[in-house]
Amino acid sequence: MKETVQHFKTMSREQILATRPGTWGDYELLSVIRHFDQEQRDQDRAMAIAELILRSPGHSEAVDYGELYFEVIEHYKWKRDFSAALRWAYATIAYGEQHWPGMNRLNHWRDLAEVYLRAGDFDTGLAMFTRVLRADPSDIWTYNILGFELSDAGLHQLAIEALDKGLYIVAQHDPERLQEQLANQRRQAAEKLSAGGDRTDEVRAEVLTEFRTALSLSPGKPRHEDEPMPYLPPMDRLLALGVERDDAVYEKIMDQGLVLIPELIRM
Repeated sequence: MKETVQHFKTMSREQILATRPGTWGDYELLSVIRHFDQEQRDQDRAMAIAELILRSPGHSEAVDYGELYFEVIEHYKWKRDFSAALRWAYATIAYGEQHWPGMNRLNHWRDLAEVYLRAGDFDTGLAMFTRVLRADPSDIWTYNILGFELSDAGLHQLAIEALDKGLYIVAQHDPERLQEQLANQRRQAAEKLSAGGDRTDEVRAEVLTEFRTALSLSPGKPRHEDEPMPYLPPMDRLLALGVERDDAVYEKIMDQGLVLIPELIRM
């Protein structure tokens, strides 16, 4: 491991990223991440090594790739390099579906939607959260995340609406003990709304209507992690087509563009 650290310790971030993936073992590169992160306090180079691991053609059972994907996305969100954060958010979805289909699926979709909101693309971010709500309206973490992300984006009115729905759910059943946190978020969002500067009017009317319709869905029984998630329209129709052709279905998919990419990756 010392030899690996010695090789990379004088290299720039650009030189690290230019290294051919797979030249070094994924597990041994973890020691380089620790060196840059803990000893050098150099997060840029630490995440360059993480990218090198994630681009590797190999796959080691000793490496937590899911955690590395998360760290890389968070790094780019913090740097406000949203194009890079989006690239890795999509890669995370693909990796998850390849290696543990269904597990953490909604988490990965929410992470992607968050990046769009932070990048200022409210229409795409809200439309993606709408799909998440339709996929599982009982998942309390969606409302919790919406409370934070919508308010941070200046969409305070929508944050309040999402948190009201979350508070309704936890009033019936609160195994995660989120009631106090959701109530605090709602109070803060209401204060921000009273102070002015709400940006809800920047959201396309159609997107806003669809989001609010999804918020109004009955939460029903919480979905178990192992329970298969059905495909939503129009993806369910695409899946059923087989070798047939249906231009109306293709047109609906193209109309929704970016919003359906996570589900297309899943398929």
